[in-house]
Amino acid sequence: MVETRPAGRTGGRGPLFARMCGIAGQLRPPTQVVDLERLARMCAGLEHRGPDSRGIFHDGRVGLGIQRLRIIDLDTGDQPIYSEDRSVVVVLNGEIYNYRELRRELRARGHRFATRGDTEVIVHLYEEHGVDCVRHLHGMFAFALWDRGRQQLLLARDRVGKKPLVYALRDGVLSFASELSALLADDQIPREVDFTAVDRYLAFGYVPSPLTAIRGVRKLPPAHTLVMRDGRVTLRRYWQLDYGDKLQGVDERELCERIRAALLRATDIAGVYSIGGGNSAVLRAFEEAGRACRVFVGHDLDADNIALLRARRLHAILHHDLRQDMRAACLHIMRAHGAIPASTALMTSNIQVVTPFNLPG
Repeated sequence: MVETRPAGRTGGRGPLFARMCGIAGQLRPPTQVVDLERLARMCAGLEHRGPDSRGIFHDGRVGLGIQRLRIIDLDTGDQPIYSEDRSVVVVLNGEIYNYRELRRELRARGHRFATRGDTEVIVHLYEEHGVDCVRHLHGMFAFALWDRGRQQLLLARDRVGKKPLVYALRDGVLSFASELSALLADDQIPREVDFTAVDRYLAFGYVPSPLTAIRGVRKLPPAHTLVMRDGRVTLRRYWQLDYGDKLQGVDERELCERIRAALLRATDIAGVYSIGGGNSAVLRAFEEAGRACRVFVGHDLDADNIALLRARRLHAILHHDLRQDMRAACLHIMRAHGAIPASTALMTSNIQVVTPFNLPG
């Protein structure tokens, strides 16, 4: 078994909106061994996402890699993360918003934690609930978990697909990565255009799951798990959006308090992208709680903008003028999504470096 956790930055480059963690890995048949150099190339393709550290788990037929952008638990949170007996190992791209509550529950059940971050709750939840651990997670995530006892690989993606994950299965070999370009660092994956995906893109302006631009490469759909064991792959949906009335009997004041509480417990580092007065209520919640906040403001806001005035009263860290070179932005977004951005919504969601306030549904 090989495990690496290099200290310091790994040298990746990329604009601020392109920085986040990235994962990659491979599972081969029992008689084969993962090529460590190939796994390292896949990780190198994700350095622009996670420039702070690289972690690799390599044990014969399985390899997991992570390029990390340190956000939570800067000192002890480098991945991979293991269970107490090191029989379960995980790499995570994303953030688990309810990890504090989960830590308390798992500690009460006797689990011991070696880190202060959110990733470790996944291995302990898996020990308790198996593949159904994903049902207990609130957040934005894509993760890969290896169960050494069962010789089972679990891939999972969050409910609405905030975090990407693509994979390819050929000749009993499963390869996966956060981005298509990193997956294609595996030179054994054929480069053949999927013309059905091209047709869908021309019709809808995007490539719907599970298709990608490359034939044989698939997106793991939102709210799905993929399990590979004994050469068999099982794809399962674990959550479905409920359109029913979930707020019957809840008045406006209670609803506001629920949202406020969720925002304040969601993450250690909070930020708000402010384009007007609409986010002033969010800033007010931080003001009342005495919490520090980063505020990203556009270059053309008036000096008397409500959210801007409240941010200054909060002594928030202000970040002005988020304009980017749009050509460079498009190239980075194309690399991350494996497609030409067809909507301004996609562009703004990537460029605005928004907020971690995605409430679980």
